[in-house]
Amino acid sequence: MKNLIIVGAGAAGQEIFSWASPHFEAMGLDFKGYIDDDHPTAFCKIMDYYPESNDVFVCSIGSSVSRVKCSNHLKEKGAAFINLIHPSAIVLSSLHSKGIVIAPFVYISNNVKIGEDVLINVSATVGHDVVIGKGSIICPHANLTGYVVVGERVLIGSHACVIPGKHIGDAAVIGAGSAVMRNVLAETTVIGVPAKRLL
Repeated sequence: MKNLIIVGAGAAGQEIFSWASPHFEAMGLDFKGYIDDDHPTAFCKIMDYYPESNDVFVCSIGSSVSRVKCSNHLKEKGAAFINLIHPSAIVLSSLHSKGIVIAPFVYISNNVKIGEDVLINVSATVGHDVVIGKGSIICPHANLTGYVVVGERVLIGSHACVIPGKHIGDAAVIGAGSAVMRNVLAETTVIGVPAKRLL
């Protein structure tokens, strides 16, 4: 058994624990606890923790930038991140990166490439030949259709839809319920139907 540490003890971390913990034994995991710089339930601050040989990690931080920063800090200390995938998720692609969290009822089609530290939340769908960059977060019920390319550290809001073949630049934000009909530049926030840049 490996000792699982969840990075981030806030609501997202507790939610991941709630859906994953009934399956920990089958996954070969014992829950060691949370590390977090502020939350009272954490047993250690993120920056102060030094991984032990039997530790494995998943990140639950809801900010894409902070997610990558904290994961990189722990990896520099030798932390081993694992993929945490709920049994109800349908994943038709091979996952070659680590630190991926896939929540209940997610659907991932063929030939999808997912980077490190990506979170795909409840009931999101990822179409064939999609690329999702490191540290990106796909919120509940979002829909990425075929051949979409999502950059690094992107946030795609709940119920957003990206039509086929569109590119989302690094650190972009797609507002909840938006329909992305054209490419989105890096570090841009878009909202609406069709999605337009937020001024």
